[in-house]
Amino acid sequence: MKRNKVESYTIRLLKNNHTKRYFGEVILNGIKEISTAEMMSEINAIKALNKRIEALNKTKAVNLPNYPEIRGHQPIMYNYTFEQIEEDPEQVKPKPSKTKTQTFHTLRAKRLLCG
Repeated sequence: MKRNKVESYTIRLLKNNHTKRYFGEVILNGIKEISTAEMMSEINAIKALNKRIEALNKTKAVNLPNYPEIRGHQPIMYNYTFEQIEEDPEQVKPKPSKTKTQTFHTLRAKRLLCG
């Protein structure tokens, strides 16, 4: 199988500040090829990312290295809208959203009051 030419690649582990979950991304030649699901554990997110990298290496015939399985790598911090945070992450707090249960009970109470 002919190897594809890789001009640039980025492998990164990200952390969503709102949900406190980790996920990985692989950007190959400026195109996002892989985005893994969000996971609570940093090491599980790294393992999932490495599995996806191995699959990408086989299907696209590229030779990308695995992300190092070391806890404590400083992941890139992203807020709820996934824009990179420049200031202190403690100061950025997203609006709390209602859960489905709260919405259901609110609608039920309005219906009971209105008749």
